[in-house]
Amino acid sequence: MIILDALGSYNTLFSKVDGAVNLWRIEQAIDNKKISVIPSYLTLSIIRNYLSDNSIELYKVLGIDNQNTDFVHSVAMWAMNGHVVKLADTILPFIYDINLLDHIEPSVFFNFPSQCLFIDNKIGHFDGALVCKDYVDNGQVKKDFMLNISLLSKSGNGLQFSFLIPKRADENFLKQFQHSDHWDQIQPFLLIFIYILYEYGHKQDFFTQNTIDYIGYDLADQIEQNKLKNGYWRKGHWHTYFVKNNGVDQFVMKLIQPTWVNG
Repeated sequence: MIILDALGSYNTLFSKVDGAVNLWRIEQAIDNKKISVIPSYLTLSIIRNYLSDNSIELYKVLGIDNQNTDFVHSVAMWAMNGHVVKLADTILPFIYDINLLDHIEPSVFFNFPSQCLFIDNKIGHFDGALVCKDYVDNGQVKKDFMLNISLLSKSGNGLQFSFLIPKRADENFLKQFQHSDHWDQIQPFLLIFIYILYEYGHKQDFFTQNTIDYIGYDLADQIEQNKLKNGYWRKGHWHTYFVKNNGVDQFVMKLIQPTWVNG
């Protein structure tokens, strides 16, 4: 996967970063075996300081400037808990034809604070895309969100886009993407991202109040496998309860995952 090339490039670039968090530790979390992951805002602040304090040679990483902090943010966040989707060519026309921007509620972006996905499909001139939504540190208690779309290219013709997402979930902001000068290039990857959020936007396993809240995707089953069957998705739901941890009650949420019901 080309996303690993980007991660390797930044691990080399930031190998001398000192601080509580560095990309080496993030790389160790890529196997998803960590109990918790590293907050992206903490990582990004260290990286930004390093870029500011050092004379870093400017070069391209999969076609995007290596000092583009939005791209660095996305790569660092993906490295904490890397999730990938690769869609069969037969499912792509289905996603394009269902007019997602007209039917998907914008609240899909607000189910969880952070969402990051690498789309491992070659579409047009691009070899894949990294789509990431996360907090923007605006100095306020209630953070803004930014959606970063990184179109990656082995040939060096990548593109980076960033869109501000409003705080209110009931604002239909999705149409703003269509006004971009590069909408034709952004569209297929953005629609895949929204489709994945809608169909599979749920937590894996457990999370507790003591770990950072990041979304996860369990895409072991091919997305298209149920599309031609008669049936429906039984929606996932949460079980909440307390467990004893060193004599202290700890709040736990467990997801009962969505299930395909034949019928």
